[in-house]
Amino acid sequence: MQVQYKTLKSFLLCVTYKPPDCNVACFKDLRDRYTQALVYGLPILVVGDLNCDLLVNSSNSRTLNNLGTSLNMKQLLTQPIRVTETSKTLIDVIFTSNTAIIVDNGIVETHFSDAQATGVVARSFKYYDPRSFLSDLKKIPWYENILSDDVNEKLLHFNEAFFRVLDNHAPFKEIKIKHWRCPFINEEIKKKMTKTDQAHKIARETGALMDWQY
Repeated sequence: MQVQYKTLKSFLLCVTYKPPDCNVACFKDLRDRYTQALVYGLPILVVGDLNCDLLVNSSNSRTLNNLGTSLNMKQLLTQPIRVTETSKTLIDVIFTSNTAIIVDNGIVETHFSDAQATGVVARSFKYYDPRSFLSDLKKIPWYENILSDDVNEKLLHFNEAFFRVLDNHAPFKEIKIKHWRCPFINEEIKKKMTKTDQAHKIARETGALMDWQY
């Protein structure tokens, strides 16, 4: 699916799911679809629950990691998504074909489920003007790169100058999750929810059975 929000640069989004009892051979279909999507020349995000715990070294997790490597995709999430009193797993993924458009990623802690919501920080092209962007790029003294014989130094200089301009024209934006107001939640319930949230946070940090049974 191609996603276009207002004037932001579009990207392709693939939301996928692999049932626990499905063999990892089904990843071949994902590989084929991904290869077909490359012809659009757009950044690609693959998100979903693939039921391969990337926190453990298993044949399934190795197969998934090898898939990402072969397709030149980067898996962004490193923290466990699902946490209980007895286990921690990372079975949800965010793969991207272009890490340059993403500066940060992580999970949003929730307390209505043992699974955490995911999110990313991406560049905003809402006020991007290509002519102004090119104009600012032309002002950079690119000839200075010739003065260095070190290819790594050349690359570092180029990246610093280019992304300095890009950050001004397409800054990173954090997308926050908005919650609908619940009219039936009064102050007493809010206090109990806060107390429960604090206890849940402590249990996740300590992993102690006594804290989980609070």
